[in-house]
Amino acid sequence: MSNNGEVRWLCKAPASLISAGRGEAYCKFCRVSLRAQKHDLTKHLAEIKLVLNNAAHGSLKNIDHLCEMLKDIGKGSQLSKLRLHRTKCSKIILNVIAPGMLKELLDDLGEESYSILLDESTDVSTMKYMAYCIRYYSKKQKKIVTDFLGFNELLKCSCHSLNLVAAKASEQLPSNIEFLFKIQGIGLRIVHYA
Repeated sequence: MSNNGEVRWLCKAPASLISAGRGEAYCKFCRVSLRAQKHDLTKHLAEIKLVLNNAAHGSLKNIDHLCEMLKDIGKGSQLSKLRLHRTKCSKIILNVIAPGMLKELLDDLGEESYSILLDESTDVSTMKYMAYCIRYYSKKQKKIVTDFLGFNELLKCSCHSLNLVAAKASEQLPSNIEFLFKIQGIGLRIVHYA
C-alpha cells in the first residue's frame, strides 16, 4: 500500500486463473493469484513487508530466526502460521522487491545525468567482485543520492570484467552509455554520463 492508501500491488486475477479456481485476486509484483479475502491479502502483504525490512536492515540468515521467534511469540494467532525462510525471502527480494526498486530508481532518474561508481573488492574466500552503484540527483528526495545497482564476480582480467559490468549496467540504465567508461585509478573507478 502506498502512503495515500492506494493499493498498487493488487488487481483482479485474470479470467483463466479464476475459472481454474486459483483465486480472484492477483499480486502484480509477485505474479501470484490469491483468494480475495482480507486475511489472505493481509498475510501476503505482511510477508512482503517482512522481507523488505529484512533486506534493508539485516542478513538473509536472520529471517529464519526472526520467523521462528514470531511464531513462538504469536502462538494461537496468525503469526503462528507464518512460513517465510531464506529461500522464499531470497526469491521475493530477487523477483519482487529488486525490480520494483529499479523501476522507481529509473523513474526518478529520468533523463538526468548520472555517474557510475565501480569498486573492486575481495571476500574472505579470495573471490574478487566488482560492485557498481549509481550517483544522481534525485528529484523525489531533492538531493544527490547513491544507490547500489549490483555486483559481478571478476574474471581473470580486470579490463574484461570492467567491460562486462559496463554491459550489464547499460542494460538497466537509460541512454546510450557505451562511450562513458573510463578507468581513473586502480581501486575505485568513477565514470560520468552527461
